[in-house]
Amino acid sequence: MNAIGPGRARTRRTPAFDWLSSRILLAAPIVHASPIRQLADRDRVRGERAGGMTVERDIVYRDLPGDRQALDLYRPVGPVPEGGRPVLLAIHGGGWARFDKGDFGPEVAAFTREGYLVVAPNYTLSRPGKPSWPVNLDDLREAVRWMRTHASTIGADPRRIAALGESAGGHLAEILGTYPGDPQTTGASSGESGKVNAVVSLYGPSDLRSLARSSPVASRRIRGLLGANRADYAQRLADASPQSHVTPDDAPMMLIHGRSDTLVPASQSIGLARRLRAVGVSSRLVLLSGEDHGFGLRGSGRNLVRAVGDFLRQALR
Repeated sequence: MNAIGPGRARTRRTPAFDWLSSRILLAAPIVHASPIRQLADRDRVRGERAGGMTVERDIVYRDLPGDRQALDLYRPVGPVPEGGRPVLLAIHGGGWARFDKGDFGPEVAAFTREGYLVVAPNYTLSRPGKPSWPVNLDDLREAVRWMRTHASTIGADPRRIAALGESAGGHLAEILGTYPGDPQTTGASSGESGKVNAVVSLYGPSDLRSLARSSPVASRRIRGLLGANRADYAQRLADASPQSHVTPDDAPMMLIHGRSDTLVPASQSIGLARRLRAVGVSSRLVLLSGEDHGFGLRGSGRNLVRAVGDFLRQALR
């Protein structure tokens, strides 16, 4: 992917495991409000109206030495209902090493039409010699805490926060719903919980141990995520696998996977669904015939927004 600035054409190569389908952007225009650095009151995040939603970009939610992360906030226009809006945390894919919040947020922003507040965060990416686990998880947990801390300001319901991710982002969404405990990591903004209330994962890896054995391409990305030269690499493989952490108090999940996925096999979602059901966690498994990796919410002529919306209405009641 070319490193290009706002307003310029964005191009992608299609290497295995990093491939993401071309995005079908919303027909309604999006007005970009000024970046918000501080959220003192509702007026400072009002934004401008366009096509039924507003967007504020580059709101800093974590600011540590060497780890400054920002998010984009997509909000429906109109009065906030009592108790706040349900929230979707849109987590982009890219093999834990590529892309950013602008690659997935506009697609998930379709849910603003259903009354959802959509939050698209950046998170720490892997670099050569610099694995991103577990800092990327810490980042996303802090994004969830940030939303709960500022719920009244941004119009969110802190009891109804779902993570929706694709590919590597699906893996991180699953981890947000399964990882044990809720430690206050360095730089945590508050005592709020960093765990989500529901998860939707599009073709996300859930057992990194088996995936590393079965796919050389995925194995390279996993080594970059975890740090292959570390003495505790085998333990980190287990720690970063959602299937390792399934317990009865996990978030309900919707797992969507292509039956013909050659990069992250459908067995990854099938295995997680079985573990969730075995301990009594509500889950919905959707296997799509003829689909490979990276089809997105609207790929190959399918529109999954309605199906995902139906699941979230049940899961976030």
